[in-house]
Amino acid sequence: MKTLMNIALGTALLVGAGAADAEVGLESRAIEGAAPTVDGPIDDWSDPGGKPLTLTLFGEPERIGGQGPWGGDTDASLEIGLAHDKEALYLGMRIQDDVSVHGDAPSLAEDHVELWFGVPSAKDKGLRAMGVAVFLMPNAAEVREIKGERVGPVVPGSTAALAGTPGFYEAEARIPWAAILGPKGQRTGLTAAVFLVDRDAPKGPVKNILGSVSLAAKKQPASWPVLTQGDLSASLAAFRKANRFGSNENPQVVMAGDVAGDDTQEQIVVMGRSLVVFGPSFGAPGSYVTRLLPVASGSGVKSFDVVDLTGDGKCEIVLELEQTDGDETTRWIEIYRVSDKTITQVFTADTAVQGPSYSLENRYKLRKADKTPGAVTMTLGQATGPVQTALDGAIPGRNGNPMVVPWTGPKEITYVFNGERFARAEP
Repeated sequence: MKTLMNIALGTALLVGAGAADAEVGLESRAIEGAAPTVDGPIDDWSDPGGKPLTLTLFGEPERIGGQGPWGGDTDASLEIGLAHDKEALYLGMRIQDDVSVHGDAPSLAEDHVELWFGVPSAKDKGLRAMGVAVFLMPNAAEVREIKGERVGPVVPGSTAALAGTPGFYEAEARIPWAAILGPKGQRTGLTAAVFLVDRDAPKGPVKNILGSVSLAAKKQPASWPVLTQGDLSASLAAFRKANRFGSNENPQVVMAGDVAGDDTQEQIVVMGRSLVVFGPSFGAPGSYVTRLLPVASGSGVKSFDVVDLTGDGKCEIVLELEQTDGDETTRWIEIYRVSDKTITQVFTADTAVQGPSYSLENRYKLRKADKTPGAVTMTLGQATGPVQTALDGAIPGRNGNPMVVPWTGPKEITYVFNGERFARAEP
């Protein structure tokens, strides 16, 4: 007998092939008790009180349970529920399709479900895309990696099971977190998207694609909604409500790092002008800390990183921001520390200024704290045009931290943490 799971997900929208409808966020709920048995039927995906599982729905609701052939472009539907424990992510799916195209071996040229993750990656300075496909073959189901435009190997440690008849399937799958994140990855900071690829003839053209994001966004993991998990979903919902964000407005930046509290990684997002940090360090579900950024919108965040620069074992949040005023664009770096109550700026300095006929650029380097304290080093990059004249000989700077300029002063400035903020080191 399978363990009943506390799952309750909302209704999503259809994104047809080539369409650009509203994006839909996916949510995974924590499993209470033992992990479920993956055996196919999903009628037991309900809470301990016996309430039926409300699955996220893609397609037209009236098609579910319908009889006879369908017509038109929308001739398939997908319901999917997600749940997780500390070891794995679980999928429960119900698929209805007027023409089922399944062979004896997995192929992207046949009907299948794709689940994609945007995984935080320091190497990629953002999110890398990781995709798996669930194949429902005549007598079996498999979970395989997607490698470019081809089917990869079976996902290590995964299991899948199929129930039903052609035209109406139920299926379950288990995917280990280690296969999604890597051996040392953290679950926070993930984005996610799901697609049902529907064909009506073997190796024929795609009839329809039902998805949680548009096809144009399929290769842009940073644009996908965050995969909310457990208390994080309550936190994101609370923040949206308190700040009047719509349910379909998604973070422009997503990252993860251990920035506060215990050793658990926090989820860090930028929504609109707000830098927001979610996680169990901030108390009850729905709790978070936030700070307004000095930019017009989240598009002003040009790069981001999380790195321990102070040596206290907690990472700082590093953002490079950009703002245009009139015909001049300025770029600058800001560094923040996070406590259980606040986000505090501990460093800021201009990194570039560009006008109609001049530009001045600094390069910055972050030295991670190890056996020696961390540091921020600014060096001269490139200057073009009459920049000194255009700036009236002034040295632009924020909080008294000047840019490195070619016409005077040192060609390198180093800042170290003094217990409160990063201050200029003595030469």
